[in-house]
Amino acid sequence: MAFVLAVVLSACTPTSSTMTSSGSSIAPTPSTSVGTGSAIPLAECNNISGGGVSGQISTYYSPTTGQIVPSYMAVNVTGVSSSLFVSSTAQIKFIGWYEKVGGSKVYNATGYSFYFMDKLNGATAPSQPINVLTRASLQQAMTQLNLSALGITIDQFFSRMMIVLIGVDMNWEAMTVAYYDTSVSTTAQSSGSLLLPPFDVNPATFKQYYPISDLYSLHPFMSNVSLGLTDASYTAAANQICAQMATAGGRIPASVDDGDGASADRSGLSSSDLQRLKDTRFSPVGKAESGDSRGGHHDTNLIYQIWHRVVESIDLMNNLI
Repeated sequence: MAFVLAVVLSACTPTSSTMTSSGSSIAPTPSTSVGTGSAIPLAECNNISGGGVSGQISTYYSPTTGQIVPSYMAVNVTGVSSSLFVSSTAQIKFIGWYEKVGGSKVYNATGYSFYFMDKLNGATAPSQPINVLTRASLQQAMTQLNLSALGITIDQFFSRMMIVLIGVDMNWEAMTVAYYDTSVSTTAQSSGSLLLPPFDVNPATFKQYYPISDLYSLHPFMSNVSLGLTDASYTAAANQICAQMATAGGRIPASVDDGDGASADRSGLSSSDLQRLKDTRFSPVGKAESGDSRGGHHDTNLIYQIWHRVVESIDLMNNLI
């Protein structure tokens, strides 16, 4: 069976530099340039660690069109609190937030809605998106997709299934993963926050446009900012995270359902939708304003090109699997 990567990574030329890190990712296709030809690489993946979950998150592309679905995110779970499999009171939420003014966070209090997707055949469950990860939600998906007949037990759920978050529009800058035990408290027992892709792969560039400590402190490479590393070095490190997500099984077949009854084709943006997105979501380079969305200070033509890379890039990453 031929598979198509769920995570088509962001446009940037790989280098031989090596560096380990705890987040973000850029794709192995040629970099696009803006104006004078200077490349502005964006990270399209990040690691998740905290709130009872470990794994990776990435932007989501329609597997049939290669176009980004801006309000969707793919999540590959590599580890989760064991209590989720045995306790009826364990819950995990994916809560988006943004901070345009320092100290004034705005939260998506109910948490993002999501559904599960089979990494191998693209089957989805449940029929309606949910916004809380629980043992009951795993059991429901297992029943609907008959995973037990495949020999999959509940504690093996995420070896087969990935999470697709929906409603993650470009205004949200970060996400907090929060673990709750409702038998103890309505307050989260643990949590972890991360930047939502796409964002500047270079932490110095990111800090320039987002000088709010709650945000730039989350950049996965911020601890390296004083080293004066190049975009190429950060890109090489970021590529490793995309490769991790790819080899972890974050794959979608060529035709899948996006969870709301619409086909993957339909979820891709039309040319008119893309133009509208460009006109309303992104500002020219050097003109970031307090209301900008993540990645919003970059030239719209760059974003357009990054989001419309050729399908050959999928094949290139498939070679890593």
